[in-house]
Amino acid sequence: MAGRGGGQSGQERTTRPLDITPFQYMEARRLARALQLLAAPRLTLKQVADACGYRDSLYFSRVFLRHFGTRPGSFRAPLAPSERSRPSEASPQTQDARLEDTRQENLI
Repeated sequence: MAGRGGGQSGQERTTRPLDITPFQYMEARRLARALQLLAAPRLTLKQVADACGYRDSLYFSRVFLRHFGTRPGSFRAPLAPSERSRPSEASPQTQDARLEDTRQENLI
């Protein structure tokens, strides 16, 4: 009965740095998810905000700007309108590199 009585199994535990608040930790997790979702050009910014737990896409945009120094729409690689309607085939390595660069710059 290790899973009962308030205890957590090893699989359920998450770790977070002790120098940030639970709110900051959750915000960082949400924004990390947003970075992943922004790489999918088929999703609108509202869909990304909703998927990350932000009810208001304008608030999401402000939080993203404060955390990363750029707006979510500007973070995406510029695509021609015809490319937005189909899955991105162009340079997944470039998108991965942008995500990694952003993560390195904004470590909590």
